[in-house]
Amino acid sequence: MTVPSLKHPKQDSFFYLVQEFIDGKNLEEELAIKSKFSWSEVLRAILPVLKFVHEHNSIHRDIKPSNIMRDRNGKLYLLDFGAVKQVTNTAAVADSSTGIYSMGFAPPEQMAGGEVHPQICMPWR
Repeated sequence: MTVPSLKHPKQDSFFYLVQEFIDGKNLEEELAIKSKFSWSEVLRAILPVLKFVHEHNSIHRDIKPSNIMRDRNGKLYLLDFGAVKQVTNTAAVADSSTGIYSMGFAPPEQMAGGEVHPQICMPWR
């Protein structure tokens, strides 16, 4: 979103996300209750979302059970796009990881502060 800046005549740009309320439990909560869930079911639901995100030049960067929610009808949602990174075509420094990730769920190149690209997570490309 672009809005008038306090420093006239400039404009400021803001990146924001709006998400609907989902009445349900995240997979971390579900795992604590049921002690297991179907990863193939989760992947079938979440991979199309990731494909969409990657096709729009963004990377989620924090995929973990607590960021996947199942609503009361059983539909799965990927949550917490607060750590999303827009992929740019600028210098490699801009593509380096900022250290936003959850231990045990991030790929090694992200934890090492290396370059991050959607292709790493997109076997369908």
